[in-house]
Amino acid sequence: MTTDLPELASRFSQLSGHPVLDLMNTVDWRLDPRRRLERLHTMDDVLDWCLLMELVDRDEHNALLATAGQHPRTATREHDAVLTWRELAYDAVVDRSEPAMRKVVAAYRDVMAGSDLQPADPSGAWAWADTRVDLRTARARIVRATVDLATRPDLRLIHQCEDEACGWVYLDTSPRHNRRWCSAQGCGNRNRARRFNQRQRRRDTGEETEQG
Repeated sequence: MTTDLPELASRFSQLSGHPVLDLMNTVDWRLDPRRRLERLHTMDDVLDWCLLMELVDRDEHNALLATAGQHPRTATREHDAVLTWRELAYDAVVDRSEPAMRKVVAAYRDVMAGSDLQPADPSGAWAWADTRVDLRTARARIVRATVDLATRPDLRLIHQCEDEACGWVYLDTSPRHNRRWCSAQGCGNRNRARRFNQRQRRRDTGEETEQG
């Protein structure tokens, strides 16, 4: 499967305003168990998603794909762990679950024990780096990104799409903070069409009376 960035962008949403919210949005129809669809089927998908989100670079991505192929059982365990983390992050950040946040904090402490600050660019800025890169690296960087999200001053701007089944989340940075849909072209148009059709049916069956 190709890992060109435009192709990856067609597979994974980037509309939320933060990578961890985009991770939560790798589930389609989250609020409807009958329609729920998974986008991260394998560890390869997780690594592709991390590349798109710039949580790993191209060299790391290629090396980790090779490692996943050489160690399929470990790759499966890490894939499952990332999906478990996705749901934990959702509970902690979106549902504001304090027990879930305590688990996030504990995992963050473990991750930071294997991290170090290193110069990131010629300006002198420093950035967190992993002391080693292996199949746990993707999850470690997602954990760090989750704490970054949870400590943002604009966390109150997280909003869930108002479609009854969608469940996608995003930072509502619209000027009036009145964004209702994950996508105006998707859920927005579908719900506007549904409401229009409902009004038409009520008119056709006489449930609505003409207002003067």
